[in-house]
Amino acid sequence: MGRWIRARQGDTFCSLAVSGGFVDCQVVRNHNANAAISIRQLQPRDNVYIPTITEGSNSVATERRHVFVRRGAPFAAIRFVRGGRDNRIPRELAVSHLQISNFQTDRGGTNATLPFAGAAQWQFDADSFIDPDAFKIEVSDRRATAATLQVEFQALHPIYRGTVVTGHDLNWSSVAERDRRKSDITVHRATPLPDQRYRSPYLRLIVDETDQLPLGPAAPMQTLLVTDDQPNEERVEILDQRVRATYLVQTCPIAGDARCRVTAEAPVGGRDRRKRRIKLCVGILRQNVGDLTGFNGITEPMIRHRLFRWVRRVYAQADMSPVLVAPNIRLLDPPSQNLIVVSDLTGDFATGTTTAGVSPSVMSFTITSVRATGILSKPVSINIPRPRRGASVTPIDIARLIVRATNDADFTAGSFQNAASIRSRQSRRSADVLIRDKQGGRVTISAVLNSDSGASLTLANVNLNGYQMSNGNDMMNGSLHERQLLRNYNSGEDRMDCYVVGQFQGTASVRGRSYVPGLTMPAAYRTAPEIVNSCVMGSTSNSGMVMDGGDNLPYTFPHEMGHALLDCFHTNTLFELMNGNGTSVAAIVSGTKRLCDVPVQIPYGEFDPRGNYVTGTLNTLGRATDFFAATRLGTISRRLFNNW
Repeated sequence: MGRWIRARQGDTFCSLAVSGGFVDCQVVRNHNANAAISIRQLQPRDNVYIPTITEGSNSVATERRHVFVRRGAPFAAIRFVRGGRDNRIPRELAVSHLQISNFQTDRGGTNATLPFAGAAQWQFDADSFIDPDAFKIEVSDRRATAATLQVEFQALHPIYRGTVVTGHDLNWSSVAERDRRKSDITVHRATPLPDQRYRSPYLRLIVDETDQLPLGPAAPMQTLLVTDDQPNEERVEILDQRVRATYLVQTCPIAGDARCRVTAEAPVGGRDRRKRRIKLCVGILRQNVGDLTGFNGITEPMIRHRLFRWVRRVYAQADMSPVLVAPNIRLLDPPSQNLIVVSDLTGDFATGTTTAGVSPSVMSFTITSVRATGILSKPVSINIPRPRRGASVTPIDIARLIVRATNDADFTAGSFQNAASIRSRQSRRSADVLIRDKQGGRVTISAVLNSDSGASLTLANVNLNGYQMSNGNDMMNGSLHERQLLRNYNSGEDRMDCYVVGQFQGTASVRGRSYVPGLTMPAAYRTAPEIVNSCVMGSTSNSGMVMDGGDNLPYTFPHEMGHALLDCFHTNTLFELMNGNGTSVAAIVSGTKRLCDVPVQIPYGEFDPRGNYVTGTLNTLGRATDFFAATRLGTISRRLFNNW
């Protein structure tokens, strides 16, 4: 009597037939009970009838040794492995997750500069194996007779219900997109019978088409593209994809799509750490109030392209992806001229007297607001008291006096203590005052006067098409002009706030500016909460457009974000994202796009906690620290991340 079997995931007609004692699937497929499913691939939960084996006999001579091969020997299998030493192949464990490689595609070795083994070498190679994200495909098939077999390797498209992944398929936006994510891999016989296994050369997952090129015509045989879907680049997450390897069983007698095959699947990412989303908002600055675009025609779709192609591709190496949070992408007017600074840079205390010795000293200015109903003006003046014996009148004390004198039914002011500037003692900290109209009118501060012989009062006036970079002394605060932008539009301390202006001051060789936490510095020198984890991008530079909808300077935006996310300066390693000689103008295999990870550890610049921040020079305040960039990401400002 035959028996019915309910197929499970991974079962094929051949595997069920062989386990039932048949040579292959032909008898099982041809049975009338299986007619409805015989011309297609077996699916989980299919009911398969396994007929009874017809008994047979063989007559052989006695007093001699004869070899009989038992039918139902183990069937073909496929899996992903790391590709360890050849004498340990049978004992090597399968790999369940596949990571995007942090190496330049044609490089290996502990310093990521040695050659990566080519497509003809399936044997162990120490310089390729050192990359923990490199892997191999292994096929086990005792019945195969060829020296090499073929495996189809492809990326699977995530199926979404809302933002939740419910499955995977091959329904990319076009056939061309599907086929870009497919490679035909040759696997070579690596062990003899009875344990006959075949292995591929070392393989890598990549997110950039240019990474397919460096190994020549054979490169697609060693890389699989898992990247954004064109033209739906925003919709499909790299880290939501899976990859599948398929081997069509050599000895299966059936041809075409119904031929028996075995598959192995693995998710992309999530092996070494939890996948995370980098929360951020972007503000596009208008050149003039009410303009329909930002400087140089920058629009929201352009920013989305930069985010969901280049930022996403770079940070996928670290199991991260950008996500917009409210207020998402904003088109912003130039900030109001509504910021004044007490003792900018110096943090000098007030004396309460004028240079002529008159007391009290006075600070004053005029607030003007343009409302829909007309123009409103208010003069503000404060007397600065002489400090009591043993006490001081600090910049934040003065800022609070200004706030009290400003706040009324029409205006509201806020005071902020800045970090101490480099070259200043920790107690010498300037203070900002930001003034707004409660009815939303556009505020302008003018007629700023100060008679105090100690403290100063300065009006900020940012130039968005010649963005004034802070000098080295005020790099943690940003200049007063930078703070005018950042304080007006800061959307929260639990996300990256990014702004797109015209260009930077001078020759526009600078493309962006980031405000790092400075966690290795004494607390008083660290960037203020409203400033930290912000970056400002020029829309253009002397190397071309930076933030348009094209692909010029693809790594500049990810690079500037990296300063804040890694709390670091630069590295001299040419292929790293944080290279200090400028980001690559175009996407190339040797471009500045890698985030080093175990085992490649390289030196990055950061503040030296032992530095003398009062009398030292910029050259003496930094140090080189070796770390793994991809591992360090996510450990600096944890509030900036959401779990996947």
